[in-house]
Amino acid sequence: MRLGYLLIETNPALPGFIRVRGVGSKPNQFPDYLKYVARFTDLDAALMHFHKDLSRRLVDLDRGLYQISEEYAAAVAEAIELPHRRLFIDPELAQNHIFLDTIERLHRSHQRSARIFDLIGVLALLMLLVTAFLGL
Repeated sequence: MRLGYLLIETNPALPGFIRVRGVGSKPNQFPDYLKYVARFTDLDAALMHFHKDLSRRLVDLDRGLYQISEEYAAAVAEAIELPHRRLFIDPELAQNHIFLDTIERLHRSHQRSARIFDLIGVLALLMLLVTAFLGL
C-alpha cells in the first residue's frame, strides 16, 4: 500500500485519448494537459479500480492510454470508493454535467454490485446453516 497521486492527462496529438499515471509526489504545477489530480492513500488499489472500470477502453497498458473522454475518465477516478482527496480538476470538467452525472451513475452501480455480493453471501450462509441443521 503506497500513498500517491492519480493523474489524468490529455495530449493534443491524441484527441479522444487520456493517459492515467500514478506518481509518488505531488505535482508542483498543473499544466494545461493535466485534467485531474487526486491523492489516494492506496495508489495501487486506486489504479486497479480505475482500470477495472475502463478496461474495455484500454489501448496501451504500459503507457496508461485509454480511449475515453476526459469527463468520463475524471468521473471514474472521482467515483473510486477508496479514501482520496481531489487536488485539482480542470475548471471546465468540474462544471460539466456529463462529469457530475457520471459520478452519480457510477456510485449507484458500485452500490448495486455491493448489495448483490452481500445478498449472495447471505444466501450462502443460509444454505450452510440449513445444511448443518438438516444433517445433509
